[in-house]
Amino acid sequence: MGVSSSLFQTYYIFLAFLAPILFLLLIKQRKKLVQSKKLPPGPSKLPLIGNLHQLRGLPHRSLQHLSDEQGPLMFLQLGSIPNLVISSADIAREIFKTHDLVFSGRPVLYATKKLTYNLSAVSFAPYGEYWREVRKIVILELLSAKRVQSFQAVRDEEVALMLDSIAVSSGLVNLSELTLLLANNIVCRVAFGKKYDCGEDKSKKRRLHETLRETQELFGGFCIADFFPWMGWLNKFNGFETRLEKNFRELDESFEEVIAEHLDPRRPEPEREDLVDVLIRVQKDSNQAISLGSDHIKGVLSRKKLVQSKKLPPGPSKLPLIGNLHQLRGLPHRSLQHLSDEHGPLMFLQLGSIPTLVISSADIAREIFKTHDLVFSGRPVLYAAKKLSYNLSAVSFAPYVSMVLYCYIHVDMGASSSLFQSYYIFFAFFAPILFLLLNKQRKKLVQSKKLPPGPSKLPLIGNLHQLRGLPHRSLQHLSDEHGPLMFLQLGSIPTLVISSADIAREIFKTHDLVFSGRPVLYAAKKLSYNLSAVSFAPYGEYWREVRKIVILELLSAKRVQSFQAVRDEEVALMLDSIAVSSGPVNLSELTLLLTNNIVCRVAFGKKYDSGEDKSKSRFHGILNDTQDLLGGLCIADFFPRMGWWLSKFNGLETRLEKNFRELDEIYDKVIEEHLDLRRPEPEHEDLVDVLLRVQKDSNQAIALSGDHIKGVLTDLLV
Repeated sequence: MGVSSSLFQTYYIFLAFLAPILFLLLIKQRKKLVQSKKLPPGPSKLPLIGNLHQLRGLPHRSLQHLSDEQGPLMFLQLGSIPNLVISSADIAREIFKTHDLVFSGRPVLYATKKLTYNLSAVSFAPYGEYWREVRKIVILELLSAKRVQSFQAVRDEEVALMLDSIAVSSGLVNLSELTLLLANNIVCRVAFGKKYDCGEDKSKKRRLHETLRETQELFGGFCIADFFPWMGWLNKFNGFETRLEKNFRELDESFEEVIAEHLDPRRPEPEREDLVDVLIRVQKDSNQAISLGSDHIKGVLSRKKLVQSKKLPPGPSKLPLIGNLHQLRGLPHRSLQHLSDEHGPLMFLQLGSIPTLVISSADIAREIFKTHDLVFSGRPVLYAAKKLSYNLSAVSFAPYVSMVLYCYIHVDMGASSSLFQSYYIFFAFFAPILFLLLNKQRKKLVQSKKLPPGPSKLPLIGNLHQLRGLPHRSLQHLSDEHGPLMFLQLGSIPTLVISSADIAREIFKTHDLVFSGRPVLYAAKKLSYNLSAVSFAPYGEYWREVRKIVILELLSAKRVQSFQAVRDEEVALMLDSIAVSSGPVNLSELTLLLTNNIVCRVAFGKKYDSGEDKSKSRFHGILNDTQDLLGGLCIADFFPRMGWWLSKFNGLETRLEKNFRELDEIYDKVIEEHLDLRRPEPEHEDLVDVLLRVQKDSNQAIALSGDHIKGVLTDLLV
């Protein structure tokens, strides 16, 4: 009992330490893999779940929305499954033309594999010999024009029966249910030769109807094993496996009953072959390239996908990672005998990562070695035995051809003690060794990069704790210690700090493309309309074109000079306001109000939303809040992977959405006023007029949208 308790304690401690370490390694490995592969663009993803959280509501609408942002060729990571999303017919045509073999397969989904009899349905079978032959049978025998035409009378009769049912109904009619029942009845008569399990009340839910509806829900529903295949064991606990097995059993019983009826020699000769007759005839045809089994016929009838689990012998439940190792206590052969008494003479165990077949019956062992001698004639390759037998040279350990399943070898008490000692040593030392290896690897990586000097950092937060008070003063203080070129780790963001004009000039002269981009900040991305503002836009074609528009159209010397009268008038108004004031004057607030009024008149053509008390302008308040959001601390800027959900709890997300909504409403109102045909002709163009004129110019290199205009206006105001 003491050994068992100690084992479990060690096991849980091991999992507690190993999980985060493996998680970090996984992220690091994934980053390297993604960087090495030139993948198409795609939205940023979360650890473990990837982009699953972005498939909300109807998946096809979520994919369309993401494609509008990322482009017609997009990469998504759904759980552990990489996905290529194509939303352009031309790109799809080109890909299937040049890479048809690569993309001709179908993904193997958990429920569909089971319900299609291990992918026997032609619509889900993997591309290969079987798929080509079954597709040929379906096209030539089941869905030929002649065959489809032969069932015209069945379709007409079922439609007439449905219309009669509607005509005699005295109340409301559920057309969705009747249409589904119509489709099922037609398919049953065409495939099985009769309407399956129907009573006098045709609108009542039939047993097959319910089974098929459940089948469709299983096909279209969420299954964790489709996105995390290694976590499929969770289906045994969330009820999905039980539900799937029940539905499969009901469907299989229906198919078995239909096939038995068609094989019954007492069955009357049908007027015409139904699809089961055709498949049975093809099954008996010895000239076919493939031999159809009963499961193949059922798979073609189901025309859906399935997972056929391995029919392993019974065995005890196992733990993650160690399997059934914890159940080998004391003398292993006695533990095995005890387990065999519970689970039978043929038992399956998972010892660590080794699948093991345990046989405790001489008759079964004799039968197995008689019929499967080549499979079980090998010996397991044991670590110590391989060394001591000179690389398996001893006849008792030498391999015989190959081995599939590990056969248990009896050991005595000394061996048992050694087994458990090794087991404890493994768990006690593996986690810290892994940690040391990871730390050593990280140090090598840092040394190989030859980073500039910088202060020592803390785990996780890096140097964030050293930015106290005003950040620029903290950076100046650190630069005095570590030099004009300094490296900081701000959260998960590596940062290069330059406090010398000469070094900055040299860097931008030789590495201009590397350092010409801007960091994507959480609030700035939202408030600049997904980085449409020229001051926040990433370096590229869009930034170059918008910068050209700003320089030539909005901030040219002629344009700036044309608004001289506006600036003079607003300065005069401010001075008059100060002159008539009888008390203290807040010059900071008046100066900010002056700037806002000048910018509003230059950009919008008028002072926007100003009343008698100009210092309390609503627009003034919105701009103040915008500046606070852009200049404030946001955890998502330093921890992009976890910041998005933390911002929902600390109030930043709500505040940001409110400010963006208010700013957007003002922009919409201003643009609407400028587009109003009844608006008087202005004395000279304001900046919104200029941007709307540029938007209509078909000769521009880029097409400006409404959000682009709003992004440029944010630049001017903030």
